[in-house]
Amino acid sequence: MLLARAAPPPAGCCRCCCAARQRQRRRRGAACAAQRDDAPPPAPPDALVSSLTAIGLSGSVAVAGAALLGYAPFSLFAARPGDVALGLRWAAPLVLLEAALFAPRWPPPDSLLLPPPPPPPGANAGGGARRELDLAALGGAGLASPASWALWLSTYRAALLLRGPGDGAALDARAAVPLVVARETAKELLQRGLVATAAARWLTDRFYEAGADDVVHVAGLPLPLPEFGLCAGALLATALFAPTALIAAEEAAEAVGAALLMQTEPGRAVRRAAAAAAAAAAAGGSGAGTPAGSQQPPGGAGAGAPADAGEGGAEEEAELPLDVAEYRLVKASQLVSGSAPVRLARGLTAAKELGRLALANATFVAAHGDLAATLAGALAANGAMLLWGAAARWRPPGGGGGVQEP
Repeated sequence: MLLARAAPPPAGCCRCCCAARQRQRRRRGAACAAQRDDAPPPAPPDALVSSLTAIGLSGSVAVAGAALLGYAPFSLFAARPGDVALGLRWAAPLVLLEAALFAPRWPPPDSLLLPPPPPPPGANAGGGARRELDLAALGGAGLASPASWALWLSTYRAALLLRGPGDGAALDARAAVPLVVARETAKELLQRGLVATAAARWLTDRFYEAGADDVVHVAGLPLPLPEFGLCAGALLATALFAPTALIAAEEAAEAVGAALLMQTEPGRAVRRAAAAAAAAAAAGGSGAGTPAGSQQPPGGAGAGAPADAGEGGAEEEAELPLDVAEYRLVKASQLVSGSAPVRLARGLTAAKELGRLALANATFVAAHGDLAATLAGALAANGAMLLWGAAARWRPPGGGGGVQEP
């Protein structure tokens, strides 16, 4: 049996020198890959599993609950063309609002940024080094400051890419589209197919038992009693699911805080130190396979000077005090989490999500209980977000020109 032999090292170079140079290339490649800001985070399997579990649980509860109450929730998808068009029209303001916030690339305000660092000797002066956030100026900016609003707008795009419409999982479009369709369908079945419809039927029966007339006058307008019960059920569903808007607001605040933290010097220092430590660990594991009997080239230390110099710089980067960098990151995160852009993200997202919930329930009432109307509006809004996210992450075949999020 013949075994493949490795290619001999070039003349004037020993195996140890070649292995050192290979380790140096791997370290540089790992550091460059870790410092890319435009690469989307990989989809964590736990997030995908939790999303699928929540979808299955919501749909199962909705179907089982409706069956116990004596009706089929899927029969509520009447899909009348007029109702579907109504749902799309009512969802248009939200789609336009998201487009106005997400589609433009809002620049961060200069008043909250540090001056650009001087270029290193021999580097191109027009390279355009990315400026970092000034933590002192960020802490002093108030809610009414135009700089705070401008910084929130500049991080809105990156925060949505961190969260995504797929519950934080940066999935491929082939997986994200079915996930979003299944999630919105399960949400409609639970929120309006079960809770709002069941509450409307129960309240309507109680009104009839109390001797109410078939037509109820609300603010001088005649309203049939079943329609009045549907309005009451929609209001009850809005109150029950209002905490979901607060949860979404906290998630948005965390995403904006993470996007801001990655623009600070402590955040980028921790990323560089962690990348260098990971590269050093990988290089150390590969270096364990170096033959113990390897010798230096005949020229002694002078022949291996280039490799030693490169290794020395990498070792200094790998030996950064990671615990000190993490402590600075904790202090910076405390300041960022209480900053005005994060509070703006929390408050505005809560208001937006509450408005989205109330608008969906109002559409459900206006469509006379047709779930297809609200589902069409939800899919239109989430589909637009998927398209904008894919456009933001798209890179040309040549590898250049892609957007870079903070």
